[in-house]
Amino acid sequence: MTSLFEYLNIITESSSPTSDNAIYYKIGKYRFNWSTGGRKESLMKKYNISKTDPRAGLIRYAKDTSAKILPDKDEVIHRDKWDLDGLNGETEFQLLHPDYWTLEQFILKDFKRKRDILTIFECSNIKPYSYKTSFRTTWQKYALWTDFACMSNPGVIPMDYSHFYPFRYDEWDHFAENDDIANKYCLVNAARFIHYVKKLGYKHVLVVMQHPHTQKLFDQIYKDNVEGAKDWLHIVTDAQFHSTNKEKNGPKFKNNEGLLISRTMSLPYTFKAFERELAKHLDAEDSKKFEEFKKLAWDGDEHAKEQSKKEELDKWLEENGYEPIDYMRPAGSSFKRLTSDDVDSKLVGSYKKWLEDKFFPEYASEEKDFAKEFKEKDTWYRLFSDKSLGLCFTVLDLLLKYYDGKALDDPDTQYWSMKKALSEFTQKYELKDWKGYCWWSEKILKQAGVSEKDLKENLDKIGIIQLKLKQQDVEL
Repeated sequence: MTSLFEYLNIITESSSPTSDNAIYYKIGKYRFNWSTGGRKESLMKKYNISKTDPRAGLIRYAKDTSAKILPDKDEVIHRDKWDLDGLNGETEFQLLHPDYWTLEQFILKDFKRKRDILTIFECSNIKPYSYKTSFRTTWQKYALWTDFACMSNPGVIPMDYSHFYPFRYDEWDHFAENDDIANKYCLVNAARFIHYVKKLGYKHVLVVMQHPHTQKLFDQIYKDNVEGAKDWLHIVTDAQFHSTNKEKNGPKFKNNEGLLISRTMSLPYTFKAFERELAKHLDAEDSKKFEEFKKLAWDGDEHAKEQSKKEELDKWLEENGYEPIDYMRPAGSSFKRLTSDDVDSKLVGSYKKWLEDKFFPEYASEEKDFAKEFKEKDTWYRLFSDKSLGLCFTVLDLLLKYYDGKALDDPDTQYWSMKKALSEFTQKYELKDWKGYCWWSEKILKQAGVSEKDLKENLDKIGIIQLKLKQQDVEL
């Protein structure tokens, strides 16, 4: 068991502010080192624990052994189809991973909302989210009045599904984002959030978040009044706590103050504010029940401790239809993993026409000038130019360019439909791809005097597309 003191040492020593994975790595390393003989060999094979770079494998091993995992037959996607490597890093590929799309479709088909109100927590690297104590305690307490979910890079994750792959394995560090991927994260997940709320028909959404970074997406939705959000979106946070904490602990914890805030999210003030906000949106009958429940469940205490009171509470819950929460329920049946073939044919047709008639003629024309400028100027360069898509582009860049400032409404279906349309033009326009989501024209790359090797090396260096290149980094 890691003590609070050891925990704080770990997060302050970590190079990554989102450092629960630092803890998982230490746990995995400790358990692995205590394994002997054939057990060690078996773990190395099962989790791909490399001798030269064991971190990723040890983290996955720790995540599997720190909380109960489902038998393979109970997963939505069976293990032989898993892509654990693809769930690591702040990239477009992870943001729009096909396995997130598969689970989104499964949830929309399988899940029936129980309440008119949805409560959303910020994500955590402690997985599954339903296993995290502060989530679980609140979920149990208020389950008669609100559904619960987390917001993470895969989108909206109902707490009932957080134990399934891929939700318990993704690794995304908000503090490692560059501006480009941070903006795309907000665009994609704002669209996923709106899509989810509309599909399930929630009347009110309460967002309970302590950290402004993760709250930013919802602040923007509220500010822009997307789908009339000012009437149904309610953000609950303790701004005073954030300000005071940053002033007091910022110098000590540096960027890790974000993690510290997340870990203290169960502050009584925040949850009292949440309770008040929840009460505002209950109908008359539920409001009456809510008051009855509060009197039975706690009178200034967090839990009913006396046996007699507990029996009274249990009886009341049973009479009012409370069902015990199954944190590890099976999927029931496997769900077909979605691929680029499972797309909207009408969208593919529209995208193909746009690519053929508008994008590629403009791209070829603009990039010829860009390539010339790239060769002539002795300065910093970007693979994206501000006026066009630059030397290379991603599928999401194409999608945003197609909709030209309009909001996406079903980003996963739209993304994979665009990818399918783009695949039709690879041979005609000499297109090549990097990791399945970044594309460039071999002809234009040659015009710019940049070798494919240099391009790939620079892209691989940071795992994201937008970056600045010094002159010496490329062959000019």
